[in-house]
Amino acid sequence: MSKCGVSLMVVLMLVGCDKNEVGDISLGAFTTKDIKLNTLVDPIVTGVTCHVASIEADLSLSDPSDSSIACRQTGEITLAMI
Repeated sequence: MSKCGVSLMVVLMLVGCDKNEVGDISLGAFTTKDIKLNTLVDPIVTGVTCHVASIEADLSLSDPSDSSIACRQTGEITLAMI
């Protein structure tokens, strides 16, 4: 596949994402469950970014404990922010 074709595929996949969604992984063709990855940035402590992974199921009730959060320092954190 050409570079242009790959670029077009990436752009089309990102069209459905909102600004906080960084990933959407399907768990297979025979299930309606997807793993959603969202990013959160605190407006006060801007040097920390958190990523939340959760399971979204269209036709079944998913367990809310099936999620995770990971926070990392991605920039400067000053004493005034804390």
